[in-house]
Amino acid sequence: MSEPIPDTDGQTGTDTTTASKVPSTHAESQLLLADRMLRGARWPVLATWVAGIVGWAVGAGMPGLWSAAVGGTVAALSAWGTLVLMRRTVGLNVQMLMAAVLGGFVAKMFVLLITLVLVRAIPGVHIYALATTMLAVVLVSAIAETVAFRRTKIPTLILPAQDEATGRTSEN
Repeated sequence: MSEPIPDTDGQTGTDTTTASKVPSTHAESQLLLADRMLRGARWPVLATWVAGIVGWAVGAGMPGLWSAAVGGTVAALSAWGTLVLMRRTVGLNVQMLMAAVLGGFVAKMFVLLITLVLVRAIPGVHIYALATTMLAVVLVSAIAETVAFRRTKIPTLILPAQDEATGRTSEN
């Protein structure tokens, strides 16, 4: 028989040396992705947050510093909330998972919008510092999570195991 050819370009995920690392269930896949997204996003998000605070402190003084700190905090917590949602919904079937993801996205955007609207009414808040830092942290988080997703080797389809004797899957 022929021996499987190792994956040399890293695109198909059939490399025999990494076969043990490939998740075999949707839950394993989701947890692996959440871990990789957290690792990939934490330092860029932190750097963007600090850059926003320092930049607005220099540009607008104390109101800029505090506004950027609040905006960065809310945006970083919303990004972290995405990863918490991924971990909490691990046991759901794929259709319910999609509903939870869309609901989480809507809730996240609602929280960001409410923060901008409510904090704007507080005297001494530099709205541009708040908004630009919040936007920068959200964008950097989304980009870092997307890069982590693209680099993570997870199968597109995870099929249930088949019984050798009957040829049936464990779900039949």
